Amino acid sequence: MVHAHAGRVQTILFFKFTAVALLGLIGLFPVVWTELGIIIPAYVIRTAIMNSAFPLQKSILMDYVPKVSAMHHRCIICCCFLSAVSALHAVTACSLT
Repeated sequence: MVHAHAGRVQTILFFKFTAVALLGLIGLFPVVWTELGIIIPAYVIRTAIMNSAFPLQKSILMDYVPKVSAMHHRCIICCCFLSAVSALHAVTACSLT
């Protein structure tokens, strides 16, 4: 694991910067936009790298934020970024506690 040698925050920043750099590289070469065999794997890899840091972000949140605040934060994320069904489930779970 990468974060065993570096800290969690450094690992998150590394993955985020790498994903943004890959997005920049995709944008710099418009010739590859028409090559589906190149652009689709490049985009999927970039997206996977960007989203791979989320579990570390969540672990930092759980370590340093009180449980009630973390639950409210999770509800806000669900309401803003996830589907309506997930948001409804999160709001229901928050109101039950």
